[in-house]
Amino acid sequence: MTINEKAINDVTINEKTVNDMTVNDMTINDMTIIDKGKSTVGETSENEESVILAVEAIGKVKERNRLFELANKRVRTIKINTFGCQMNENDSEKIMGAAREMGFVEYCDIDAGEMKPDLIVLNSCCVRENAENKLLGYLGIYKKVKELSNESIVAVCGCMMQESGVIKEIKKRYKFVDIIFGTHNIHEFPALLERTYEYRSFKQAQGNRGGKQTYKSRGGKQAHESQGDKQVHESQNGKQEHENQGGKQTHEKQGGKQAYESQGGRQTYESQGGKQTHESQNGKQISVWKDSGLIEEGLPIQRSGFPSALVSIMYGCDNYCSYCIVPYVRGRERSREPEDILREVNGLAADGYKEIMLLGQNVNSYGKSEDDFPGLLSEISKIEGIKRIRFMTSHPKDLSDKLICAIRDLPPVCEHIHLPVQSGSSEILKRMNRHYSKEDYLRLIERIRVEIPGVAITTDIIVGFPGETEEDFAETLDVVKTVGFDMAFTFIYSKRENTPAANYEQTASIDTIKDRFSRLVELQNNISMEKNMGYIGREIEVLCEGVSKSNPKRLTGRSRGGKLTHFDGGTDCIGEILTVKIDNAQPFCLEGRLISVEDP
Repeated sequence: MTINEKAINDVTINEKTVNDMTVNDMTINDMTIIDKGKSTVGETSENEESVILAVEAIGKVKERNRLFELANKRVRTIKINTFGCQMNENDSEKIMGAAREMGFVEYCDIDAGEMKPDLIVLNSCCVRENAENKLLGYLGIYKKVKELSNESIVAVCGCMMQESGVIKEIKKRYKFVDIIFGTHNIHEFPALLERTYEYRSFKQAQGNRGGKQTYKSRGGKQAHESQGDKQVHESQNGKQEHENQGGKQTHEKQGGKQAYESQGGRQTYESQGGKQTHESQNGKQISVWKDSGLIEEGLPIQRSGFPSALVSIMYGCDNYCSYCIVPYVRGRERSREPEDILREVNGLAADGYKEIMLLGQNVNSYGKSEDDFPGLLSEISKIEGIKRIRFMTSHPKDLSDKLICAIRDLPPVCEHIHLPVQSGSSEILKRMNRHYSKEDYLRLIERIRVEIPGVAITTDIIVGFPGETEEDFAETLDVVKTVGFDMAFTFIYSKRENTPAANYEQTASIDTIKDRFSRLVELQNNISMEKNMGYIGREIEVLCEGVSKSNPKRLTGRSRGGKLTHFDGGTDCIGEILTVKIDNAQPFCLEGRLISVEDP
């Protein structure tokens, strides 16, 4: 799904009027902002304005990039670094989609030579400290890029930006960053980028004109004049009044919905109810929304993978596990409308995608009842061309029998469940606020395996949660042995500020925690190896995803159970469902040879 191309093409522009563009709201056909808090679509003027500004900004930047290409004989490039989960990957796909609509092409390190990216976007994660440290490390690298080419624009977004302390640190230590935005206002990215370009043009014009400036928009709706230190701005319809004299500015919108103040070249903006904060200082754009309840539909998107596509079905989380920062940076749960999801998946099927991964912090709570997610799976299963459906993540406390039956009965739904246990100790699970016990989890696993023979089960496990004793850890090892997970993603507890667990006392030493972690990893690797050895000699179904990253002479794909599988074959196999015979196994992958290709 993309923003209606006509909406962008209808925005006429030339070099002299790039800052004066307006867009007719009748051209906004595909992009909508849904306010789940009010259960309305495009009802509030604030939402409609967000749509209009996004499309208008895409058109403006697109024209700027066209003029840049004419003048410099090359196109502007963009590089996105994504940290964290699949939800962040999906967000980056939307950012790349908007960038493509604006005329950027993806930066290629191999072909670039001495040329640096024109636009750098870092999409951050704050679930664990390691992800935060990676972002700060990349900022150090891009500081050098910025020193070599000050024309590059650096934008930072994602979950970390929802933390006010992080923004303060970036403003203090990484002053070269041009744009900061959060998880709730990705649709604003084109507008923030346009403001950055507009500021640069403004500064260049200011230097050329000796400080005297005049500005008028098309149609006479706005007038702006600046001479010396006096500025006057007035809109034609009388809804806005703005005056600046001696460097101090005040601005108010009728109705009391917005307040704006600027003094000494610094601007701050906040909407009523505290949903949005926006700051601009020396051309830097900072716009972070709090939990807004909005869902953005129809944003441009550039898929990063084929033949598998990520599809977000819900955002936010209401579980508030004591160690987890997600509800505070992603907001409360809000689900997309089924018709919007089905429209997106139908479009993917038409484009040749064969597998979709449905994303949500807890897909089990999609919609308003336990019937909604199984019902959504049933509707997606009817879409011709979609051969496989995956989803993550499921929370053990509300994985229903109806969902288990849907996995069992719907042929496209893969026999794989990612079910984070986090700990095997009922006492630790209680402190984690997980709402299930060790016994509850094991009973759920038993029901799943009775109904879905051969199902692959993967999990997440945290080691060293505050208060974890050796007895608690032994319970975790017991769960791992009893369940026999196909794979486990294991982590040492990472303290997250502003979560309840951040105030819990840590009773184990770091050496003890590292020892426990090593023992857990060794146990799980042995179990994974044993399970994978059982595939040797078997023929399995594999969806070929592309060339193997570890061996460019081989192809790679995944089984229905999510097993990474490497095999020999030609590139014409990419995107096809194949039969592969397994000859060898490793703890993290299978190796085999191509037997046949599924008939179309």
